[in-house]
Amino acid sequence: MSDQEFEQAKAEVKARAKEAHDAARIIAADGKTINKYWLEDVGDTTKNWEKCTIKFRAKDNGRNYMEWVDIKLDDGTLILSTHYHTNDGFDVHTFRNGAWVERFINYSKEDVIAELERQKQEELQQRLKPFSAIDF
Repeated sequence: MSDQEFEQAKAEVKARAKEAHDAARIIAADGKTINKYWLEDVGDTTKNWEKCTIKFRAKDNGRNYMEWVDIKLDDGTLILSTHYHTNDGFDVHTFRNGAWVERFINYSKEDVIAELERQKQEELQQRLKPFSAIDF
């Protein structure tokens, strides 16, 4: 494998790891936007998904925003370890690619986001209930 092929393969893996990192952020924040209130109230969280434990931590010190993601299997095997920093960019320390990645990304988009939308619609219906049509 040439150096150019190696660098291209590394870039492809890094892009896929970034997708998994972003999915972990969605799952960790239950689909909500991470803002200063989330950082103050939560900051770091642990979630379970299938046979994994997702640890997500975010920090904002005013000049720099940072995120860390670690995903471990129940047996302790680290399958994803990433770090995002506004100045340094995105780093991948560990990424065990496989079929789980697609399921994980789909879960974040289809299940977590869909549940958040369902909750928003339910809340809206409750708020509009006093204004709903009636026939007697």
